Amino acid sequence: MAVESGTNTETVKGNSSLTIQAGSRTVDVTGGDYSATSSQAVLLQGKGAGVGIIGHVEGVSMLGNGQGVSITGNDAGVNVVGNGNGVRLFGRSTFYAEGSAEATIQSPVVNIGDQEVRIFGTKIVLQAGGGSITIDATGVTVAGTIVKIN
Repeated sequence: MAVESGTNTETVKGNSSLTIQAGSRTVDVTGGDYSATSSQAVLLQGKGAGVGIIGHVEGVSMLGNGQGVSITGNDAGVNVVGNGNGVRLFGRSTFYAEGSAEATIQSPVVNIGDQEVRIFGTKIVLQAGGGSITIDATGVTVAGTIVKIN
């Protein structure tokens, strides 16, 4: 089917499916937008190479009303990479991050908090250069070549 100009509209009452065997399907929309809307769910499933979403110029935006947005990565997990201005994660009113074995923040400069900062644990170690401060059940241990107390 070819439409040279004008509008092509298909209305299907009931179910509809399209199967492409041993090939691929490409949809090019030039000079307009492409949208998929469903009263129930829109599912994208990529077996093998997965699903890729690329947004040029304005990027990619995900909005979840109701139950929010959930991203789950099995096997290799989830990677979020921010080129340019990096990655920003916001939580209003709470931000929660959890690692079942370890959580790591690695950067030349790490800024935490702008008012009250609380750190909880059975043992807290602050370490820099040759010195350290350890807080645990036995008390507070300050270690270093020179310890200055003002």
